[in-house]
Amino acid sequence: MRVKTSTSLSRRALLAGGAIAVAGAGLLLTFCTSARAETPLTDLLARTHIHGLAVYGQDSGRLLIATHNGSHALVLGTGLTVRISNHRDDLMGFVPDPVTSGGFLASGHPASVGNLGVIASSDGGASWAKLSDGVNGPVDFHQMDISKPDPSVVWGIYGGLQRSRDAGRTWEPVADAPLGLINIVASALSAERLYAATETGLFVSDGKRATGGAPIVRKHSSALSRCWRMA
Repeated sequence: MRVKTSTSLSRRALLAGGAIAVAGAGLLLTFCTSARAETPLTDLLARTHIHGLAVYGQDSGRLLIATHNGSHALVLGTGLTVRISNHRDDLMGFVPDPVTSGGFLASGHPASVGNLGVIASSDGGASWAKLSDGVNGPVDFHQMDISKPDPSVVWGIYGGLQRSRDAGRTWEPVADAPLGLINIVASALSAERLYAATETGLFVSDGKRATGGAPIVRKHSSALSRCWRMA
């Protein structure tokens, strides 16, 4: 009888343990599914706005979306999006690294208050690390781009045009930004050339600092006209 009782208890314990394990696995699966829940693109756009887009690594069927509330991936074939990290900061100046697969730079605002400075991701936007405060920062680069001929050269706009020559770790002021700036694009041919789309047309700069070494020239000054010209 004792053996039967012991065996019966052991079986009950195993069954109870198995039930707990299954229940635990179900809870874990539910948690993971909810953390990576798929959302139609239309629903995502209804509750946030987009600051940047990039092809997701080597997968041409997925698009990485930088939003006011973190990063998401869009599956082009289904129109469904999924949050790719718990990073919920406002990602501005979002730009892919032209050399490193899964590499990105961004700026913007943390989910709380203040500015992010310059942050970087090497895993497709799943995690981010701070690179620099920039000049007079922490900066909030609403516009930023990386040179294709020389990816160590990065451009950003905050209190004027800033440039980094070491992939975003240190920065120098170059000139004021043109009035009515919409966005900037680094030249595909020259690391020293930058284009600026404005409300009044397209401008180009060869990245030369104002005469006399002034860190940031004043708007409407003659030095500004030497830094930017109509393209």
